[in-house]
Amino acid sequence: WGLAMQDDIADTLAWATKQGWADPQRACIMGASYGGYAAMMGAVAQGNLFKCAVNWVGVTDLGLLSSIHWSDISEEWKQYGMKRLVADPVSDAEQIRKTSPLQRAQEIRMPLLMAYGGLDRRVPIKHGEEMKAALRPDQEIEWVVYPDEGHGWFNLQTNEDFWGRVERFLARHLAPAN
Repeated sequence: WGLAMQDDIADTLAWATKQGWADPQRACIMGASYGGYAAMMGAVAQGNLFKCAVNWVGVTDLGLLSSIHWSDISEEWKQYGMKRLVADPVSDAEQIRKTSPLQRAQEIRMPLLMAYGGLDRRVPIKHGEEMKAALRPDQEIEWVVYPDEGHGWFNLQTNEDFWGRVERFLARHLAPAN
């Protein structure tokens, strides 16, 4: 997480631009869960490529993946999968620090839209709340919590509200130059 996989996102934008399918002056990175993590890492490490970032229900601190006790992530994952597929909290502590958006929040210089579900047990709202608190005071952020949602949006009203917000956010930050 945050290493070669993040480079793949930059490579994809470069490829799409070369094909004439993307305008690099109007690119926003966005995603949910791991994709929300990738969007936040893009905001941290690839701020020259993207004009804004949208993160919903995204991981912001890799350390929380292994230490959080009220998540629905299994103990087996924390003990074995996390260490093998993401990073070992002990031996890879420096890598976790460098690839946790929370630890690098002050580096973000683009508008953010962040949304979380109040009932999310996969990526508890603590990820979003701590990220929001760690941002610079002048950071442009649109923050929304859907108290009755979990890890994703299931209520029609939530979907209407969230995707309307995304549409307005992108219109504000990716409007074509006149």
